[in-house]
Amino acid sequence: MWYLKKEQGSRTGIWFAQNAVANALGSFLAYGLAKHDAAGDFTIPGWKVLFVLLGGLTVVLGLAVLFFLPDSVRSARFLSDDDRLLAVRRIKSNQTGVGSKKHQWYQVKEALLDPLTWLYCLYALAVNIFNGAVTSFFSILIKALGFNGLDSLLLSAPGGAVLFIGVISLMALGDRFKKRLLFGIVGLCIGLLGVLLIWLLPTSVQVGRLIGYYLCVLGPLFLDELGEQSLTRSSLSNPPAGPSSRPSALSRFSRSLART
Repeated sequence: MWYLKKEQGSRTGIWFAQNAVANALGSFLAYGLAKHDAAGDFTIPGWKVLFVLLGGLTVVLGLAVLFFLPDSVRSARFLSDDDRLLAVRRIKSNQTGVGSKKHQWYQVKEALLDPLTWLYCLYALAVNIFNGAVTSFFSILIKALGFNGLDSLLLSAPGGAVLFIGVISLMALGDRFKKRLLFGIVGLCIGLLGVLLIWLLPTSVQVGRLIGYYLCVLGPLFLDELGEQSLTRSSLSNPPAGPSSRPSALSRFSRSLART
């Protein structure tokens, strides 16, 4: 809606990399709350404090997005009429529309008949099979590598740094060389290397297996922390063209995510 196709990869990477920032900050926050909870400083369990704090921030952010984030260039209140016209002309070459409310059924058919749509769905199913276990129980997995429960919260923070650097780098390189999916495959290969390190290294090599876990954040085991999904989403924002085709393709992709 705002950027040319050649710009979308790096912009999506910057947006998605904030997952990494949240992962790192969340790890420090969880560690601090867990220590205070162990010391008996709270009148309610520490995990409830975390949920109230983060849930409250989510509600505030959601309201801010609802009222201040425009849904199209035409409704952007911070742009003048001339600026809106320039913005629309600038992205005309994308052939993706600028927020048409009319549903074009021929474009839906076009999206459903496009093999890329179903390849994206297959990708979503394949890379997220282990999503729930790995993303929801990361501290338990780190603890299983031989670290204590409290330290496992803190040790998940470097994974956020790896994700941040990896996403920004891969997305920028994908835009630079116009090979987004190629660099997405590079990220998946790095994640596969991490899985192999965890699987094949002896249990006594704790640090090596922990490094493998950090590399996994660039692989297919992660949904919320998956850099390659930003590559996929930025690709989905390109083909097929048309305001009705794009939502149809994205809806199939989202349903595939929901089934994993």
